[in-house]
Amino acid sequence: MCWFVPLGAAMMGSTTAAVTAAGTASTAAAIGAMTTLSGLSTAMSFAGQRQQVRAQQQMQNIASEQERQRFFREQTAIRRQEAQQEQAAAEESLAIQLRAQQAVATAQTAAGEAGVTGTAVNELVNSYFQQAGDYRRQLFMERGFQREASQQAGVEAGFRTQMEQTRINRPISQPSLLEGAVNIAASAYGGAAQGAQFAALREG
Repeated sequence: MCWFVPLGAAMMGSTTAAVTAAGTASTAAAIGAMTTLSGLSTAMSFAGQRQQVRAQQQMQNIASEQERQRFFREQTAIRRQEAQQEQAAAEESLAIQLRAQQAVATAQTAAGEAGVTGTAVNELVNSYFQQAGDYRRQLFMERGFQREASQQAGVEAGFRTQMEQTRINRPISQPSLLEGAVNIAASAYGGAAQGAQFAALREG
């Protein structure tokens, strides 16, 4: 038996072991690279979700501010109408009083010129003032109804804007950083397990 035969076998064994080790290392590196890519993909997905959430929040803020401005304009219009109605009622009440006074003065003058005095003139004067009082009471009653209507309109406007703000600012599903980390860890663990299994099979 020649001495170079065992030497050749040993060399062949060493070469095979080296190739096997290189192949195992290459496979592990490939699996590691795949794990890294998976982790990067998960991280990029998380970043994209965060960006989408920020965009949605910005849109919510804009819509919420627009609704707030709309509600402010509506409340301003209701208050302006209320003030106009109040002024109109006050002017009408004053006009009623002045017309009654003018009518009484005219009646008294006419009665004096006609020589009519006493109870008849007093009854005529009282009739004018009573009619004016009835008209003013009716005006005040209508004004009270208008105030109630304005208050109710303000309350309903508040309810509407509250419901709209609730709709606009509904919760946004937030991306889970923990879930992303778990996915990356699971991917890394899976890759490491696959690499170890592959190495064990090659060695076996």
